Amino acid sequence: EMIIRGYLTGSAWREYKAGNRTLCGITLPEGMKENQKFPKPIITPTTKADEGHDENISKEEIIAQGLVSKEDYEVMEKYTYALFELGTKIAAEKGLILVDTKYEFGKRDGKVYLIDEVHTPDSSRYFYADGYEEKFAKGEPQKQLSKEFVRQWLIDHNFMNQPGQVMPEITDEYAESVSERYIELYEHIIGEKFVKETSDEDIAKRIEKKQIKPYGEEGTKREQVEQMFDNIAHSYDTLNHTLSFGVDKIWRNNAIDFLLKKRTSTDSVLDIATGTGDFAILAAQKLHPQRIVGCDISEGMMQIGREKVAKLGLSDTITFQNEDCAKMSFDTGSFDAVISAFALRNFQNLDECLKEMHRVLKDDGHLSVVDLCTPVSFPMKQLFYIYKKVVMPVLGKLFSKDNTAYSYLPETMDAVPQAERMQSIIQQAGFHNVNFKRLAFGVCILYTAKK
Repeated sequence: EMIIRGYLTGSAWREYKAGNRTLCGITLPEGMKENQKFPKPIITPTTKADEGHDENISKEEIIAQGLVSKEDYEVMEKYTYALFELGTKIAAEKGLILVDTKYEFGKRDGKVYLIDEVHTPDSSRYFYADGYEEKFAKGEPQKQLSKEFVRQWLIDHNFMNQPGQVMPEITDEYAESVSERYIELYEHIIGEKFVKETSDEDIAKRIEKKQIKPYGEEGTKREQVEQMFDNIAHSYDTLNHTLSFGVDKIWRNNAIDFLLKKRTSTDSVLDIATGTGDFAILAAQKLHPQRIVGCDISEGMMQIGREKVAKLGLSDTITFQNEDCAKMSFDTGSFDAVISAFALRNFQNLDECLKEMHRVLKDDGHLSVVDLCTPVSFPMKQLFYIYKKVVMPVLGKLFSKDNTAYSYLPETMDAVPQAERMQSIIQQAGFHNVNFKRLAFGVCILYTAKK
């Protein structure tokens, strides 16, 4: 963590007040006062201790201990100064002073990355520019926006996270005041009014209601998605192929081709949100596995899938099973491959579903997922917007007789994380070698990974 300070305040001031004039290897000038601006910003790095608080450490110690190479440290140093300069400029435009902040860095595949949040009250301290000089001249506390006031409140109540100390009770009134301070900072930085929720309803239930659902507020997203696909099962295959002009078959082929390239054999496959079984059937025909399980929450969709599989003589290979992909019944390490097509946006809990996919894969197993995506380049971005807002809902109503389903599906495309964001979420679920590839001018995207 690279902490950069433009002013002498907080823990740096407490050290200075105690008589210390060296902070993380940097010698501080004599005669400074609390909240005084440094001649130039200073960087005071920390690293993770085995337990307790982060540990202060100097640039020289970091390099000497081999925590970071000299070259990488210089990159982080460059990024830190540049980010702080930008943050200072943005804050000034909002009538604030960016006093100090921290940036967390990591390294992957030889490249230094900035990670975690940036310039939030959890990582930054702001003063109000208006009145700063007057308060500093009088030696008065600055009006600030940060979590420092929470830390100071804990200190005033004899708690500094030391062994044997007991956390003081935080009253509802104080918690409310903390919320108000965070809202105040939000409104200053974002420039928008924060509208508070006035309902007394349980927070978890409120969050659930904010999810995009096919049929309004009643019932969970999972229940409504199950109902929706049961309703449109009779027309799903026809409509799906019509809406994609048959190209959805090519996209599924791309996902299977990835497995053919990466694996010498694939004996067991799990098709998540299998629907009417098109992906499972393709996997059976191209991968020739011993076993494929197609799982879904819609019995209406799977019943059509069973009929299709029986006509093709694949019932010994492909079976269907009602499963909630956030808590599947399969043993850990059950499958060589997990596949899924056009389903990510329908998961009630995407993180849990991805973790379950990771769990049921064997140690050398692969993930191959295709999903619809919003194009990012002209003119496909503009054309696809018209297509999903007008063509998809109109054709959906004509074919499926469900006035909601094909308005819900395009809407969820904008809500689900895509490309780099989804890549990161898949990585957080435990997968390695996570990659994505845009298909058909960015209308579809293929995510691949390995356990």
